[in-house]
Amino acid sequence: MRNEVIHDTERNQFYLEFERKRALMDYRKISDTILEYHRTYVPRALRKQGLASLVVHKALEYARENGFKVIPACSFVKQFIETHKGFEDLVEGSE
Repeated sequence: MRNEVIHDTERNQFYLEFERKRALMDYRKISDTILEYHRTYVPRALRKQGLASLVVHKALEYARENGFKVIPACSFVKQFIETHKGFEDLVEGSE
């Protein structure tokens, strides 16, 4: 399995290609300091393999490394942050 998550800045997307399919997370840049993570998608045949988690983890690391706060508009991203401690400080409005 290829575990390299790619950041496509032209499409505002983080993705991972596996078996010629793409698991992805789309985002919007709200301001110079805020990103809205609004959609995560994994093709049905690739679900339950942790691919969405790999993509979201990389996207959150990107936000941290580049000084962004995140609006977790996607329910998967919100759940990921709630269940993987250490990312709560990235949520917009958190102290």
